[in-house]
Amino acid sequence: MSQNTGAHRFRRRSRRLAALAVATPLVLAACGGEDELVIAYISGGDQSPFVFQVTESLRVEAESLGVTLVECDTQSLPERGVECGRTIAASNPSAVINWQFFPDSSAAVCESYGNLPTVTMDTPNDPCARTFVGADNYAAGIVAGNALGEWAQENLGCEYDVFFAIELPALVTVNAERAGGTREGFEQVCGAVLDAKYIGIDKQQGGSDALENIRRQTTDMLTANPEARTILVSAPFSDADGIAVLNAADTAGRGEDIKGLMAHGAEAVGHDFIRGDARWVGSVGYFPERYGSLALPAAVALAKGESVPEQILMTHEVVNRDNIDEIYPTE
Repeated sequence: MSQNTGAHRFRRRSRRLAALAVATPLVLAACGGEDELVIAYISGGDQSPFVFQVTESLRVEAESLGVTLVECDTQSLPERGVECGRTIAASNPSAVINWQFFPDSSAAVCESYGNLPTVTMDTPNDPCARTFVGADNYAAGIVAGNALGEWAQENLGCEYDVFFAIELPALVTVNAERAGGTREGFEQVCGAVLDAKYIGIDKQQGGSDALENIRRQTTDMLTANPEARTILVSAPFSDADGIAVLNAADTAGRGEDIKGLMAHGAEAVGHDFIRGDARWVGSVGYFPERYGSLALPAAVALAKGESVPEQILMTHEVVNRDNIDEIYPTE
């Protein structure tokens, strides 16, 4: 489903409530019965295909559970976190699902909505978080690295010129587990990746448009390494990041130099690449369409004063051209 199609479909739902903050935060009146539970959701940035799929899954689950979902999109901007916190607080939610990507500002964001009991997704958001819902980041990294290593061993004899990795250093622990875990898993198969061959980029470096940051830095990497003809790519934060690398390489006339790419996500935007691009080794499934069924019930439990586990983690597996039609059948 495209972002526009999903958004149009959901606008037709009777319980739709959007509190999409703009320069001056706004809250639209909640729809639903007098006794209907209100849960707030701070999105990390719906311009990301992965995040948008998670947002859609929360909307579907909210309708299924009869919960009013109040939303605010940070648009991947750190200053928007506090704005969103104030926006959602005006709707008097009973619990919050908080997914903003900047841990340094998490205390201020929590304070902005009164430190309500919080489900945090994929990113630490202390001190208000009561449970973490999302990826088992280190396990996913090892799974991804092993799969890329096995492919490189079979197809390249583990010989390569550059190991190119997209990173998110602002999320210190998550980055170490996803990007570092992928490298570690690869090394378990192919041996140590020399520092001289490992090139990491910060997808937040250069502005709020992460995909443009990746495209620009990929172009720079290719320019700086004109003799690199066998390049491996790790995209541990989304399929969209991997697509940005391939697009940049194709535009630079270096697409054939990308030999193998392993992403994390397996979100809808990557399915055609998994099925049809020979360079795409696979994607570790994070199953964004399942997040709603994990996070929303946990938020409802918190709102009711019930106990929840400290962590609710996704089970990961590699999605590749051999199994994608079983996991995501085409219509």
